[in-house]
Amino acid sequence: MARRARDVERRRAALAADSRKQLGAHSQGVEEARTHLLRAAAEAARGVLAARGRLLDVPGAMLEAIQAADKAVAGAARELERHVLRRDAYDHDGLKTGVVTALGILLAVVLVAVVLMMLR
Repeated sequence: MARRARDVERRRAALAADSRKQLGAHSQGVEEARTHLLRAAAEAARGVLAARGRLLDVPGAMLEAIQAADKAVAGAARELERHVLRRDAYDHDGLKTGVVTALGILLAVVLVAVVLMMLR
């Protein structure tokens, strides 16, 4: 009976993990589609603004303000991408190992100094 309960629990856990994986893949697909849609809409809006009077009469000052905001958003997106890349490249385990090693060496130097002082 206990063995059957463990088997059922293992199967439930496997099904739950599979469901989480499928949901994650679906969520990622939805997010990619949303991003693609926003980029397409932005490109369409840029095209309308670039037509300058042929499709829509946009005052020059407003067009310049929109273009400046578009450049600011593009710059912020580049900075965000750089931040994400830096964060992904951060090696927490390597830093931890380095700090522990440095502290170990410092402790060894202090101990050697104390022993040498005691021997004098």
